[in-house]
Amino acid sequence: MSLHTAEGERSSSQTVKAQLALRDLILSGDLKPGDRISELSIVDRLGM
Repeated sequence: MSLHTAEGERSSSQTVKAQLALRDLILSGDLKPGDRISELSIVDRLGM
């Protein structure tokens, strides 16, 4: 596996983890319709 491929897979994996975590926050009611979210607060909240 090339270095470029490994970086792409790692980036994709982080994206999927973030999407799933955001989905869980929405479904649990922690994020409500109309809530404003900032990138920095989400990064901190998700520990990424």
